[in-house]
Amino acid sequence: ACAVLTGIGTVRKDNPQLNVRAVATPRQPLRVVVDTRFEIHEEALILAGGNALLAVCVDISLPAYADKAAALRDRGVEIIRTPTDSSSGKVDLTFLIKALGDRGCNEVHVEGGAKLTGAMMREDLIDEWLVYLAPLMLGEGMPMADELGPYQAIADAPRWRFKQPTMVGDALRVQLVKS
Repeated sequence: ACAVLTGIGTVRKDNPQLNVRAVATPRQPLRVVVDTRFEIHEEALILAGGNALLAVCVDISLPAYADKAAALRDRGVEIIRTPTDSSSGKVDLTFLIKALGDRGCNEVHVEGGAKLTGAMMREDLIDEWLVYLAPLMLGEGMPMADELGPYQAIADAPRWRFKQPTMVGDALRVQLVKS
């Protein structure tokens, strides 16, 4: 993927790097964090080493944000201000995806939680799912996508088709594409 996209909730909870480490690669993906209120900690691992973009919808020239923005820019982090989505009050994801496309990102991997994934689904910004099922269960479990319905009729629900189920080690990788 050209870019890996995640939300601030995942960054706060997991402090991921979201870079390629296990195999040799000619380039690292652009690491993109959706952070509506500019809450990211300056030492978050995802921002290490540059090649990171932070999408916020607050005015970073305001005194409350300016010093933090400058410190992140000094570390090679690019910050873009997106419009605010009128229905959610959050980062306008359609604007963000178009901005990534304008930068030549033709494949964006979303490695987010249920809130970001649900928002991407509601905006019809997902055209493929890669789901990994491991042969063990841990924790309480979490939804894959929040606030998607409820759909009242089968005809209203998004339609997907299976493509290329593959074993990856002990896990099953299921690919779903839009019908």
